[in-house]
Amino acid sequence: MDDPYSTKQCSRCKTSKNRSEFSLAKRSTDGLQSWCKSCDAAYKTDCGYTKRLQELHKEEHDDAFYRLAYSSSRSKRCPACRQTKSVREFHKNKGGSDGFAAYCKPCYVEKSRPSARKRRYGIAMVEYDKLLLSQNGRCAICKKPPYTKKGLVVDHCHRTGTIRGILCSRCNSALGLLDDDPALVEQALEYLC
Repeated sequence: MDDPYSTKQCSRCKTSKNRSEFSLAKRSTDGLQSWCKSCDAAYKTDCGYTKRLQELHKEEHDDAFYRLAYSSSRSKRCPACRQTKSVREFHKNKGGSDGFAAYCKPCYVEKSRPSARKRRYGIAMVEYDKLLLSQNGRCAICKKPPYTKKGLVVDHCHRTGTIRGILCSRCNSALGLLDDDPALVEQALEYLC
């Protein structure tokens, strides 16, 4: 028998759907919107909401807007580093009220990197730092420090999802191009020798 709490009825199409088919709504008693995602999208398309929103932002934040913002000495304060910087230091965000992202580029990278790692690989920043410390801040294969601003990346087995170590982008790409296959790595080694 199906769990009654795993499904919800859409108030628009009256169909019982999986709870993942509904967007989050903080003010709702069950934490989900009353319409399913497909009904919500259809409504927004039918009433022209999406198109009007795109046109509104296109008019506000077009190429001329950014050329003018970059040519002037316009600045913005980053809430993370608390520094006032030129708008050139912020990513464009046409949906934003001022046309730029909230955080400066370096802070945006620092804020998004840990959560992306956690989402993709299930590894928290503390675990990443421990692993990096055990490798002396160097790639597990070539033993070199990171050569890009991006730093070292998490290497994991694509079949099991287990984390093997932290590698530089080159070594990680090499393993990926060889399909993580030890036989192919051996053949490549024989070819080189």
